[in-house]
Amino acid sequence: AQQELATQKKAYSASDKLLKAREASEGNEVKIQTVQAEVERIEELTKAGSKLSDENAKDVVLVTSEAQKVLKVVVTDVPKFISAAPANMKERLQKLEAKGKDLQKRVEAILVKTKDERERVSCDLHAKEADELADDVEAKMTIAENEELPFLSGMEEMPVGEGRGIVEKCEQAALEVDKAVVTYRKFAQAKNAELKTFKAESSATLKETLAKATERVDTVAKKIVKFKVDAAKRMKTVRLQDTRLAVEQAEEMATQLCEDVKPLEKKDEKKAEKSEEGAEDENGDADEVPGVSAEDAQSLCEKVAESDAAVQAKIEEAQTHLAGWQQDDKDHGEELGHLAERLGLAEAQLAIARKTAGEFEERFVAERLLAEARDTLEKAREEVSKLTEACAPLITNGGEEFLVAVSARTLADALRDYMKEKELDDDAIFKKAGGSEGGKIGEEA
Repeated sequence: AQQELATQKKAYSASDKLLKAREASEGNEVKIQTVQAEVERIEELTKAGSKLSDENAKDVVLVTSEAQKVLKVVVTDVPKFISAAPANMKERLQKLEAKGKDLQKRVEAILVKTKDERERVSCDLHAKEADELADDVEAKMTIAENEELPFLSGMEEMPVGEGRGIVEKCEQAALEVDKAVVTYRKFAQAKNAELKTFKAESSATLKETLAKATERVDTVAKKIVKFKVDAAKRMKTVRLQDTRLAVEQAEEMATQLCEDVKPLEKKDEKKAEKSEEGAEDENGDADEVPGVSAEDAQSLCEKVAESDAAVQAKIEEAQTHLAGWQQDDKDHGEELGHLAERLGLAEAQLAIARKTAGEFEERFVAERLLAEARDTLEKAREEVSKLTEACAPLITNGGEEFLVAVSARTLADALRDYMKEKELDDDAIFKKAGGSEGGKIGEEA
């Protein structure tokens, strides 16, 4: 089994190598053919004695740049598969590698031959790209400033619920500006390094363009720093609004819950007064708290439980808002302290309401249990009454009635046994019992 497994693994490995080698060969052959056609076309444009037009020079720049990228991948990728490739694929891959290296040399020759013209055209292209990137930076800064306009119209603090969305848009716009600035700076750094290899007359225009574009981008970079500082301050204001709102809502909900449980407090007080005055009727409707039916009591308890959960959730939300602030916040420390105190009072109100509702619920449950106990006791009394009535013959007049009945039953049982033994019927037994003169039963009977 192990030998068979090893054979299968070997077969799989060979198949895998063949598949990868074929993919590398076919995929890169297509790339090489495309590059070769483009290189041949550019070689035709750059024949000795022919001067390149600006359009052709741009074409050379674009084609050679793309060709270099593709050929670098091909000559790096193909050799990885040559050593492990099957014999029938190895030669094919080697030819492909050789063709890639040959095309690299031809591209290098084109680059050398067209150096001056390429530098001139490249500088023009790079200058145009630098202006476009700087334009993009400024355009994104304009978008950011437009997002900020609501705060610049005299409303530094927006209405509750509106400010967060605006500030978040400002923050997102600032991120886009930062990305555009980074993109430009990477481009400028690369092109300034490339300019060192260019002739002075070719690179003069690009240097000037890069300097002006960089100045524009630097101006935006300074603006965006202040913009982000302002946005951060405004977000603090929004967060403070959210914190205030959460605390206010927690206070209102806790107060409302206390109002909801007040009827329970009043009913408890009435019940206590009735108990003190002895007004509670032992045989009255004991399965209800005074003034509250079982259905109403259950409904009240469910309503209070729902309100309790809502208040607790809002308190936790407010606590989360407060916890998000730095304890040493100099700008809002005093107000945050007051908000924390108010939230503490709301928690105290919630605790009081819970206690009242809990006591009411416990009392209601106790009343229900007591009512059930009374019902059970009443049923027990009825059963005892029935049992007493049934046992009356045993306990009335010393049980005389019971003893007579038992004696009569015993005599009847003995008589039946005698009749059975003597094989006597009813007439015979009566004749035998009353057969003497005078109708008296004899001693024998």
